Amino acid sequence: MLARDNPRAAAAVASALCADLYNLKIIKEGIEDGAANSTRFLLLSRQPHPGRGTKTSLVFAVPHQAGRLYDVLELFARADINLTRIASMPLRSDPGNYSFFLDCEGSQQDAKLSGVLEKMQALTLSVKCLGSYPADL
Repeated sequence: MLARDNPRAAAAVASALCADLYNLKIIKEGIEDGAANSTRFLLLSRQPHPGRGTKTSLVFAVPHQAGRLYDVLELFARADINLTRIASMPLRSDPGNYSFFLDCEGSQQDAKLSGVLEKMQALTLSVKCLGSYPADL
């Protein structure tokens, strides 16, 4: 799309091979902030992806208190929502607290998951749903 439409206010994260293939200008290389960095690519759409075979990604932060992460994860277990990935990272603004990136099965449109997201508000410092997408992505 970038090569075809040539929008002025757009950029892409891609390899040098991709830039050569589509005759695109490399603005900056080595944009990772850590040697072991990995990048995930998401499909953006105005329409939610309906039906089975859907995953949802979210990020949330919990206070540095014993059992607080457990309380959040218990919400998913009680709602019978399977977690497929969880990763933690210290908050840059407050190294004593952590943010967690979580992938789970289901769509944010599902009643079970939307209920969990609502209950998370009371247990977390912040919670943001990054979106739902086909599970095979």
